[in-house]
Amino acid sequence: MAMGSFKSSEVSELLATSHMLHEQGAAGELTWEGYLWALGKLVSAQLGTVARVPCSEPQRPRCTHSWGWSSAKHFRSVADYLVDPDAAPDPAGARTLNNVRFAKQGAMTRGELMSDAAWYATEHVQEFRKKSDLDACIYAVIEPRGDCMQGLTLHRAWGEKAFEPKDAQLVSLLIRVLPGNLWA
Repeated sequence: MAMGSFKSSEVSELLATSHMLHEQGAAGELTWEGYLWALGKLVSAQLGTVARVPCSEPQRPRCTHSWGWSSAKHFRSVADYLVDPDAAPDPAGARTLNNVRFAKQGAMTRGELMSDAAWYATEHVQEFRKKSDLDACIYAVIEPRGDCMQGLTLHRAWGEKAFEPKDAQLVSLLIRVLPGNLWA
C-alpha cells in the first residue's frame, strides 16, 4: 500500500489510538463498538458498522455491531434497509470486496471505488443513503472467515466532507493490528 503524507499530529494520534486499542485488547476489554468509536474518532466519522458479508451475496451484509447512531429513527432506517431483500445493493460495497481481496489495500474510500456521478446516480444512494443521512464512507474487509468475510464501514453524514484516501490508509493500518479477542 502506497502511503500518503501524514502530519506529525496524525501520526501521534494513530500511535495513541493503536496503543489504546492494544492495551484494551490485551486486557480483554475491547469491544467492536469501542473499536469503531476509536476508528471513527481517528477519521472524524459519525457512524461505524461491522458486518458479516456472505461471499455468496456480497451486496447483502448482515450488520453485527455498530457505533454512533444519531437517533432511534436513524438506526431503524438503516436496519430496515439491511433486512429488505428488495433494497438496491450498495454498488461501492461490492466493488470494495473485489478490490480489497485482490489488491490487499485493506480499506478504501467510496471515491476511490466509483466516481461521484456514478455514485449519486444509483438507486442505492437515492433511495437509501439520502433518506438515512449517510454519504461519505470508508469500506474495509477485515478478514475472510469461512463462507463469509467481516466487513467494516465508517460513514459521514450527507453533505459532510468526503473521506480522503489517507483516512482509509489510517483505518487500514489499524485493521492490520486488530486484536484477536474481537473475533471471539
